[in-house]
Order: sequence, then structure tokens, then C-alpha cells
Amino acid sequence: MLLVLSSGIGRAAYVTQLDVANGGSATPPFATVTIEDSGDDAGLGSDIRITVDLIGDYASQDIEQFGFNVNGVAVGDLVFSGLGDWTADITPASMASFGTFDVTVNGGTGVDPLIFTIAVGGDSIATYTSALSSGGYLFAAKIAASGPGSFIGVVPVPAALPLFLSALAVFGFAARRRTA
Repeated sequence: MLLVLSSGIGRAAYVTQLDVANGGSATPPFATVTIEDSGDDAGLGSDIRITVDLIGDYASQDIEQFGFNVNGVAVGDLVFSGLGDWTADITPASMASFGTFDVTVNGGTGVDPLIFTIAVGGDSIATYTSALSSGGYLFAAKIAASGPGSFIGVVPVPAALPLFLSALAVFGFAARRRTA
């Protein structure tokens, strides 16, 4: 898990790697999940862009489904854009051994990378990085080439970790400014 602050004020990105396969076995990292705050208010709060990108041995494969949870806002209030012919299902759905997720993003044909935007008042990066599935995972992705019904997920991180790391980064920037 990595939290990156960009050059824009208030803009940040949460980056983690998916590295757990069905059955809970660890694998080399096969995908990154990046959640970015666009800093664009547009009357709905900041837009959050989610990017799922396959890496390593899976870089030539496609994503068929992606699941995540929402914390602090009503799932029915989420406004999705950039999905193309993909759909966002806000009915809780099970994704194999990774548990039930609030939202699954599904496509008729696989893509890589999967990129979409969510706009809703009151959300932030923490809205999408602080609620584990019933199986104990932050995200899960179904990869086309991994076989029928094969899902791959991410090792969970404590909910407070992204907030703690962002606070450390802010203090680091402030300290560096004072010494300069």
C-alpha cells in the first residue's frame, strides 16, 4: 500500500497491489489499484478516479470484474462515469472467497486498465479504502485469463493506515518547508 500526495493542494492518491489468489495464497503482485482525488468539486464533492491496472505476468490479460466497498456514503448516491459499456452494480455481491462487496463493476468484454470516476458529496479516498469485505479484503478482481470463476484479491490493510500515512506526509512537507 502506498499513499502519494500530488502537487495540487488537497490532491492525493492511494495505491496498492493485488497479490492474493483464490484460496488465500500469496502470488507475485499482479495488479495495482489507484484511487485518486481529482480535486474537482463540480457541485458533488471531489471526483474520485479508480484505476485497476494489470502488471507482471497478467499484463497481457483482461479484467472482467472489480469489487469494492463504500464507507460513509450511501451506495445508492454514487454517480459513476467513464464506464463505457461496463456497469456498476450497487447490490451487494459475493466475489468468491474474497467475500461480499458493496459495488461490483462488470463488463461484457475484458479491459486493462479499468478506469472510472465516482462523484458523490461527502466522499474521499478513505471512503473507498477503509471498509473490508465480509471476507476481509479491500478489493477483488476477476481476471479473464485465470480461468472460469477465478478471482484474485488484495491483502487487507488496517483502515487507519491511509490516514496515518497521509498525516505523516503532510508533516514531512511542512518540516521540509521550514528548513528550506
